[in-house]
Amino acid sequence: MVSGEAKLYSMTGYGTSEEEVDGCRVIAEIKALNSRYLEPKFRLPRGFEHMENVLRKSLREKVSRGKIDVWIYIKTDEKFELESLMKYIKLYGDFLGKVKNELGLEFSPVLSDVLAMKNLVGSERVEYSDVIPEAKIVDVFEAALEAFEHSRLTDGLQSRLEIENYVSRIYETIERMQKSIQDVVNNYKDQLRSRIKELIGEGYDETRIIMEAGIYAAKVDIDEELSRLGAHAGRLQSVLRSGSPCGKELDFIVQEMMREINTIGSKVQDSIISNEVIDTKVLIEKIKEQVRNIE
Repeated sequence: MVSGEAKLYSMTGYGTSEEEVDGCRVIAEIKALNSRYLEPKFRLPRGFEHMENVLRKSLREKVSRGKIDVWIYIKTDEKFELESLMKYIKLYGDFLGKVKNELGLEFSPVLSDVLAMKNLVGSERVEYSDVIPEAKIVDVFEAALEAFEHSRLTDGLQSRLEIENYVSRIYETIERMQKSIQDVVNNYKDQLRSRIKELIGEGYDETRIIMEAGIYAAKVDIDEELSRLGAHAGRLQSVLRSGSPCGKELDFIVQEMMREINTIGSKVQDSIISNEVIDTKVLIEKIKEQVRNIE
């Protein structure tokens, strides 16, 4: 990043982090796509759903736009699964024993009865909150968020470099059009003189040709449009260097740039200027593509 420039973030990015706690791997993933607004969506492990507001607040402190998916999930190892199974075997075994005593039934629960009871109630009722502290969920989320921010910053820097390159090339097309417009008027004057010569010979009125050329020059005068186009390009660079969030303002400036170049294209039909207009439009469209991705 160039010294003095604020951070520019992309709306797209990805970050992940994980930590192990007592046989459980806590994994957080954050992924974002472009959006006009901030649209976060959280998927949290059972038992930690109440933490969404805390995590959402932390996310909003870092991000202002984007469709963001946050997944936090837990993977367990074989030892943890076996310990959980033993816990539920004891729990359901005790329950069946109480049923036997309460109802006066004559049977002795066997393992198959216990496992059937477990399946009836639900086999996925592992309470991770019993072994994983809330602080660990926050730590893993914050680490993933930091990686996510780094990803967005890297993409934002790349977008800035590409936009700066396109703006530099637009300055070049502006300069070429400024130099070419007088040639356009001179070419019109020469063509007009040639046509009149063909019609009436050498006895034409040069003053009339100069006057007609002056009228044409006023018609195709694009100095103001070129000046505004250059000013918009300068404003784009200034906003770009001010850092995020600036995507909406950049989008507005790009629209103004396209409006100016369209006006130039409609005023001057000469092939030289038309080619420059096409090249400039292509560059503005490329800037627009990058701006869509900026927060």
